[in-house]
Amino acid sequence: MLTLVLAVSLLAQTEYLGDGVFVNHEDKINVMVDTGMAAKYIDEDYVMFMVFMLMDKDMSANINRKSVFIIYKGENLYMPEIKEFRENYKGDVRDRRMFQQTIQGDNYSTSQFGGFRVNWSHDFFPARNENKTPAERMTLSSSYVSKSKVYFKNPGFKAGDSVRLIVRGSENAAIIGSCSFKLPAIK
Repeated sequence: MLTLVLAVSLLAQTEYLGDGVFVNHEDKINVMVDTGMAAKYIDEDYVMFMVFMLMDKDMSANINRKSVFIIYKGENLYMPEIKEFRENYKGDVRDRRMFQQTIQGDNYSTSQFGGFRVNWSHDFFPARNENKTPAERMTLSSSYVSKSKVYFKNPGFKAGDSVRLIVRGSENAAIIGSCSFKLPAIK
């Protein structure tokens, strides 16, 4: 019973912005997750979420690959190492192109993160055709939004499944952000 109450309260902190985009401002790290690509390619071996992060006013924190994870069916699932990902998944260029062509890109200018500069220079999973080195760490601040594609090995996601994405400070685990959501069905 306590688990059910906790799960409902965590989901209540998240606001649904439409088109598979969810945001949570309750923690020190404000997190917005676009689940559109995950819904569209839910049967792929690796599933992508676009994540936007913004610190509370006058705060900053470092994060790394190990401090971003999801909780799915009670288990913590971490992002794959870039080498494993590149060897086992070839859809990253398609994912980037499709994401840019979808309506999701319009949600960011009208969302609660609108008005902030976006740091486009760091990405945990840049597509193979981008001229970027995969980020091992990022510095989050209150003056700009950090964004990154995050991938997880597909544990068997289905539309309607509950997922909670967690972002923790890599040097201070008390600095945290989260966003709970249900995977939407693709339209």
